This record gives sequence, structure tokens and C-alpha cells, in this order.
Amino acid sequence: MTAILQSIHKFEFSFYHILQWFGDHHPYISFAAAFIVLPVAMVGMVFLGTTAIVLPIAWFFGYM
Repeated sequence: MTAILQSIHKFEFSFYHILQWFGDHHPYISFAAAFIVLPVAMVGMVFLGTTAIVLPIAWFFGYM
């Protein structure tokens, strides 16, 4: 169990440093990703999750 937790921590640490390096070397792309791409992706994931839950319920009750 500790080996799994250590590997997760190691991955998180390296991923953080990769993102930090990317933000330092490509500030405009990281700005666009943080303020344009991520909110659009979040709204899309909420839409898909809601659709995946509501669509079978609507089909079951005959609304489709």
C-alpha cells in the first residue's frame, strides 16, 4: 500500500513540475488553456454526465 501511495505522490510531483515548466515556457498557451479550454471542457463534462443520467430515465418513462 505504501508503494502505491509513493508512486502516486511521485507522479503528482513530476506532473506538477512539468506543468510549471510548461507555464514558464509557454505563457500564452497556458493562459488560453486555463481560461478558455478548461471551462469549456468542464461544461462539456457536466453536459455529458447529466445526459448519461437523464437520457435512460427519460427513455424508461416514455418521454422519448
